[in-house]
Amino acid sequence: MNYTHFFKYDFDKFNKDDRIVIYGASEIGHAILMEIEKRKSGSVLCFVDQNAYRPYEFESGRFFNIPVIEPGEIATIDYDFIIIASYSSQKQIKTLLLGQGINESKIVSSLNFSYLDLY
Repeated sequence: MNYTHFFKYDFDKFNKDDRIVIYGASEIGHAILMEIEKRKSGSVLCFVDQNAYRPYEFESGRFFNIPVIEPGEIATIDYDFIIIASYSSQKQIKTLLLGQGINESKIVSSLNFSYLDLY
């Protein structure tokens, strides 16, 4: 299916120099990437996905030409924010990130985004 996303989130809260990681190489993650690029609200360094190294999931370890890394590799990235691009796994991902010692102030929940899917 092809979706158009209209976000009700103030992406302008991100500084144009902010380095952003999107947790979830998914349709929601792609929509967030497009919105960030459209608004020039920072730069997306990478996607995080537990299936990062499964060749049938991501061609050449990339998703829309952005690198995809595994959750355990987050500590190797110098970033300002992590956006969780999942609705169903939001709590589990946030718990995982906090368990890795990531400061809660750097975690942005996609539950704070509301959007409308138009087919």
